[in-house]
Amino acid sequence: MINTHDELLKELVDGFSKRLADNLAGSVLAMAREIAQAKESTEFLTMKEMQEFLSISPSKAQEMTNLKGFPVYRVGKLLRINKAELIDWIRQNGASE
Repeated sequence: MINTHDELLKELVDGFSKRLADNLAGSVLAMAREIAQAKESTEFLTMKEMQEFLSISPSKAQEMTNLKGFPVYRVGKLLRINKAELIDWIRQNGASE
């Protein structure tokens, strides 16, 4: 049982501090996830890296880059594939070999 005004105040401050710390920890964790996700979304793969990542043949990789909506970017003669977009594309379109 709380006997004094000071003890009540201390209990209120302690409770508030704990909730504030929990909220701050949650916010920091959410921010760290967003940063990791943003970093992943800027990772681009070469054709060879995509082949290795998906364990597919060079001809299958080339075939995929010609599909409508496939996340491939052409930089001159070079092809680059955004890794996060590739994963999303596979989830939406399914994987077939």
